[in-house]
Amino acid sequence: MFGATGFIGSAIAECLERKNVDWIGISRFEHKHPKIVNINLEQKSKLAEVLTDYPTVINAMGSFKPSDFEQNTKAVFQCFWDNTQLFSQILTESPVKKLIHISSGGAVYGDTNGLPANEKSWLKPISWYGKAKVIEESMLEKAALQSGIQYTCVRVSNPFGNLSFSHHGFIDVLINTHNNGGVFNTFNNPLYSRDFIHCDDMARALVTILMQSQSEQLSVYNLGFGKSHKLWDIVEHVKELVPSFEYQLERLPTEYDVVQSVIDTNKLAQLGIDTNKFKTVEQYLMERL
Repeated sequence: MFGATGFIGSAIAECLERKNVDWIGISRFEHKHPKIVNINLEQKSKLAEVLTDYPTVINAMGSFKPSDFEQNTKAVFQCFWDNTQLFSQILTESPVKKLIHISSGGAVYGDTNGLPANEKSWLKPISWYGKAKVIEESMLEKAALQSGIQYTCVRVSNPFGNLSFSHHGFIDVLINTHNNGGVFNTFNNPLYSRDFIHCDDMARALVTILMQSQSEQLSVYNLGFGKSHKLWDIVEHVKELVPSFEYQLERLPTEYDVVQSVIDTNKLAQLGIDTNKFKTVEQYLMERL
């Protein structure tokens, strides 16, 4: 698994370990986990050795945050492009048989105007981050087709709940800010909404997708809760739970913000994944506050 030490990758690693699935993680960063090796994309010979023994690959690499693309678009996009080209080349030159690529369900569909986007919906990213994700999906799909690799793209929406990454995402930043005595700053727009999924549910669903025997060479799955929460409603709910919670509505909308985001997750039912059993935002807030 590429990106094994990141927000999504580390959650998947824990799930694979719990299920006793044989795995190895690849990270650009030093790590003490016995199953995670420190290799960067330029070390092709080392990667080739790993991929020879592990022909199923999960790509959970996430080099940049959405804001990086807006703040330094040219340099960040060039680095992203180089990495995607290199990763595609590594795949085509390796004995990989199956690739699970994790993309962003919130970014690639753009603003859904409150209507759930399904896997066949037109991709209309607003931000450069979202556009980069669409390009990445397309390039890896092409590499898979050329090399006979079974390719599955999983579009994940707004994961939360990885306690090792309390600085990541709306929900955990809110909790972490309050627990540290700070004032939470959020968007000054009542329409902003997101489809959230707890990282444990996300990881279990991804492992289920990984273990499925699929006949199609190319497949796409949305992975989220399937319902959208208004951010203002979450803030007000927290205020009811914890009267001492302080917040301010000072973050002004930008031209690259997705306002309303929600994805259709009905396709997951074909794999026996019941999103009704996923942990809700409300349950998580009750646990952590």
